[in-house]
Amino acid sequence: MGWKEIAVLLLFFLILACVGALTLIILKNFFPIILVGILALFVVIAVASFLLAVVGTFLTALGSIYYAVRKKPEVVPSPMRLEEAREPEEKPEER
Repeated sequence: MGWKEIAVLLLFFLILACVGALTLIILKNFFPIILVGILALFVVIAVASFLLAVVGTFLTALGSIYYAVRKKPEVVPSPMRLEEAREPEEKPEER
């Protein structure tokens, strides 16, 4: 390996170190904002799921009450035709 390859590798590692340092500086400055944003997202999701559960419970209760209170249509049984009648099957005698 020649000195040119070594110089290129050292330059590459220097650039990586600078990028890493800049990333750490940016994270150090904006870390509280990022943390608050993530926490706010969790809180919003928790509150929204709770509200959906409460609204769903009330709507289910109202639907059940409506179904119980409303007048149901009367079902009139139709008379059986002679063709539809079947002879009952004989049960085998038990010993």
